[in-house]
Amino acid sequence: MPPFTKQNDAMRKEVHARVVEEIEKTADRRADPRIWESLSICATMVAVQAQNRKTIDADNAAKAILDTLQGTVIINDNAIQHVSAYRMKAPDSKGYYLIGLRPVYPLGADVVDPSARAKDGSPLMELQM
Repeated sequence: MPPFTKQNDAMRKEVHARVVEEIEKTADRRADPRIWESLSICATMVAVQAQNRKTIDADNAAKAILDTLQGTVIINDNAIQHVSAYRMKAPDSKGYYLIGLRPVYPLGADVVDPSARAKDGSPLMELQM
């Protein structure tokens, strides 16, 4: 699907149908997104545009596709805590999106040595305890 910057009902329905089709084809290899329902999400989006198309803003392309994915892969888009958005042009392409989603875990989950957590006086660590 070529990148777009504004969500409309026809586009939302087309994206929804394509996502559902893809989920059904790969269901045995992917986790059901509903298991992420209580987790925050970190999203990475790359809008690959056709070389001959007008350049779109990466942030607008990210917002449009992430809003459109709500209710399929993303249960509720208010779970998105972080977004990285990129835009690039590709010759011989009609354009497409590459989207990566991963759960956001508490800062303490990154600590290899649990005793180090007690020594860390960072206010960020206190937010996650």
